[in-house]
Amino acid sequence: MGTQPPEENQGAKDSRNEERFHSVEERLGHLEEDARLRTVEERVQDLEEGRVSEIEGENEGVPDIEGEGQRTLYLTLAALLKDLLVVQTIAALPKTVSEAVKDRSDLRTKEIEAQRRVSARVFYFGLGFSAFVLVALSALAWHDKITKDVFAGLVGSLIGYWYGREKGR
Repeated sequence: MGTQPPEENQGAKDSRNEERFHSVEERLGHLEEDARLRTVEERVQDLEEGRVSEIEGENEGVPDIEGEGQRTLYLTLAALLKDLLVVQTIAALPKTVSEAVKDRSDLRTKEIEAQRRVSARVFYFGLGFSAFVLVALSALAWHDKITKDVFAGLVGSLIGYWYGREKGR
């Protein structure tokens, strides 16, 4: 009567083992986190004091110097700037760009002036041609070569052309 059935005894053992497992797992997690924090704190302290560990493999996967990419960039820029030709080229770059912009502006101005001249020529040529067509139609109507109805239709078209042409401006 003092003993428990084997099934109940096994269930109690399993729950105790599970509790122990979770407790050990939790302690292990805390220990790992503490170890990582300690490593980071040591690394920060080394960097603040200017010391960098030279022991290979101590910090595998972690660069020896934080910002190593920046250091490499600075060294590359310094090597580049040692070359006089590169420095002169970099110094001349803003001047070259400003000259290119100025040249483009000048060309655009010349293009606009040329376009205005061509536009004026086209306008006066069109006006002269319209005047010629009006005179020709009037002469044809005066000599009864075309009827008054045809003359009215053609002059109406010519007026519509003038009106539409001026409206576009």
